[in-house]
Amino acid sequence: MNYLYHIGGYFMRKKLLSFFIIMLILVLGACGASDETEELTPLEVDLQVPETADVGETIPLKATVGFGDKKVDDADDVEFEVWEDGEKEDTLSMDDDSTDKFDADNDGDGVYSGEISFDKDGVFVVQVHVTAEGLHTMPLQKVTVGEGASEEDAAEDDQKDDEEEGK
Repeated sequence: MNYLYHIGGYFMRKKLLSFFIIMLILVLGACGASDETEELTPLEVDLQVPETADVGETIPLKATVGFGDKKVDDADDVEFEVWEDGEKEDTLSMDDDSTDKFDADNDGDGVYSGEISFDKDGVFVVQVHVTAEGLHTMPLQKVTVGEGASEEDAAEDDQKDDEEEGK
């Protein structure tokens, strides 16, 4: 009888030891866990482009780049890209011959600039591609030059929109 008690005690001690080890792991694991989630800081770009311009007028392009509370004056790459509205298939790609691309000037204090002039009426898209702090962003804005899009172009755009909606 004494022998059976000894065997039962051995198994009970083993179970208790296993239980305490598991509890210790859970407690230590919980101590390392944090309720706070780390927020990712976005790369912020304020693209400033005039809404309208005259044909032949040189207009300023300005992009102010920030990351959190600081101005980014050491961006890896800042490039302006300009095309006539409706001429570029994929706004995410820079591999398009229908666009003009040029590097921005670093004016310091997070400001990057450039200039462009347009030789005809139309609506044009200005996009800035910014790579900094390991992130990439590419906001865009439109500028209406001269009379803007001709009535023929506007009718074509409306027809394209109708065709896309009908798909």
